[in-house]
Amino acid sequence: MTINLRLTLIAGLMWGVVALVLGLAARFVGRFVPSIEGLTLGTYAVMFAGIHFVARNKGKFIEDLVGGIIAGIIAALFLLLLQMIGVDVTVEAGNLANVLLQGVIVGAAGALGMVLIKHIKS
Repeated sequence: MTINLRLTLIAGLMWGVVALVLGLAARFVGRFVPSIEGLTLGTYAVMFAGIHFVARNKGKFIEDLVGGIIAGIIAALFLLLLQMIGVDVTVEAGNLANVLLQGVIVGAAGALGMVLIKHIKS
């Protein structure tokens, strides 16, 4: 099993930046955008980091799942870093344990969903 660490880093950072941009956009148009209870922009960013990795990776199930989790953790850590340096973009990251747990669970959920889609397509 080999995991493309470059791809996990790209997916994690890219979706962390997307969360930043969406957070800034939500600040300006927040009153017009409906919210979904319990889900934040950070949750979506972490989930899509896992999805992005699996969509681009040509590996097997375990590689996709582990890579999606790593990409999710990278995106979540990026959000924590933004929160630590004082960038307030209405994206809740929480403490380090919360961020790591969010990266693992939500990154895995996104990766697993994309793995299922890939297998249904083929």
